Amino acid sequence: MSSGKFKLKFVEKVFIVLAVSLLFFASVDIAKAQGKLISTNGEIIVRSGVIDLDDLSVEQKVAQMIVVAGEDYHVEAWKKLGVGGIHMYARGSAKEFKSSIDSFQEGKAVPYFVSVDLEGCLNPLAAFYQSVPVSQIRTPGDAFQKGLDDGRELSGLGFTLNYAPVVDLDDTIWGCRAFMGTVETKEILAQSYILGLQDTGIIATAKHYPGQALVISDPHKFLVSADITEDDVAPYEYLFRKGDVKAVMVTHVIGSGAVNSHGVPAVADPEVIASIRSQFDGLIITDEIMMLGLKNYYSSTDELYLAVFKAGSDVVLNFNNDPYEIEMMISVVSSAVRSGEVDINRVDSSVTRILEAKGFTVQQ
Repeated sequence: MSSGKFKLKFVEKVFIVLAVSLLFFASVDIAKAQGKLISTNGEIIVRSGVIDLDDLSVEQKVAQMIVVAGEDYHVEAWKKLGVGGIHMYARGSAKEFKSSIDSFQEGKAVPYFVSVDLEGCLNPLAAFYQSVPVSQIRTPGDAFQKGLDDGRELSGLGFTLNYAPVVDLDDTIWGCRAFMGTVETKEILAQSYILGLQDTGIIATAKHYPGQALVISDPHKFLVSADITEDDVAPYEYLFRKGDVKAVMVTHVIGSGAVNSHGVPAVADPEVIASIRSQFDGLIITDEIMMLGLKNYYSSTDELYLAVFKAGSDVVLNFNNDPYEIEMMISVVSSAVRSGEVDINRVDSSVTRILEAKGFTVQQ
């Protein structure tokens, strides 16, 4: 065989080996992205609408407290991990939303919370539904009707949880996410919207406690500190007293003044969460924890996860697209529960609220 032919054969073999290797690693990457290599936490046992907490592993309990991004290619991964909820971003049609949500919920003994940010400003349903901006709402009747309209649309698609209404007093960042008027007006409009929305079976969420999340700087991008006033907190206290709203979202703002978060983001301060709990028995939800306004405060994601879970919120939003990072989060927190660093009784209380909000009777 001539040296030229030998070299050609050698190059062909090298090319084939490289091509096979690329295909192998590509298939592994796809499998990883779809969560095919993730271990299964198992489905929660439901007996005639009743769930016994003693039947749940620590991993199952921690997973129920987590809401993740609801991308279609993660259907298998999220089911394996047994997370408590999925958050949906914009889709091109109502049919796409419904098909996606149905696919996630198929075969689930304990359904997901299916959440969305339909505030009437940046509208993820804009391709087929025009929600009235909150900045255009002037009367309690209009606010109630907006809640009713939003809720009917969301309910029909399969959603169960809306991160609205925004009750921050001002919005200088986006300019359209806050109600107009006096503090008292904003309180009444928010309450009216909540009543309309929840009349359709959708859980409403007052956000972003304790306020100032839409004024100083964008917590999606920056660490934010703010002097919280009595007026900032007033709408939340009003809604807590009314007793209708079923959830409240806590922001990453580092607060001082009327609400002091002791130099850490409010969502990670146990005293802030305990103060809310003393006034409110519904779901306490974190703002999304991969926002740089929280993530950049900590030296590692493990430290972040533990801080948030130790603080005491019921529902933790983590929209990291890597299912193995969510698996790691569940593992880190579960280990902390077993060691006593995270209080198991507090976890049980949160899981009970979550499962009851999903319509189950919980016993232990």
